[in-house]
Amino acid sequence: MRLPRPGGQLGVATPAMIREVREPGAIPPGRCDWLLWTRACAARRPDDPAHRPVIGMLTADGGD
Repeated sequence: MRLPRPGGQLGVATPAMIREVREPGAIPPGRCDWLLWTRACAARRPDDPAHRPVIGMLTADGGD
């Protein structure tokens, strides 16, 4: 596995995002689908703590 050099850039492709998010902390318009999917994953594996922070992020401030 190769890692970027210090100061290098790393690109990530996410199939659910249709445009780039530039604002720090901004959540794309499809957050309802994202939240629905994450809750379904959490229900399927309730012992997996990985979903809790995502659900918290998507529901903070009423999702706005």
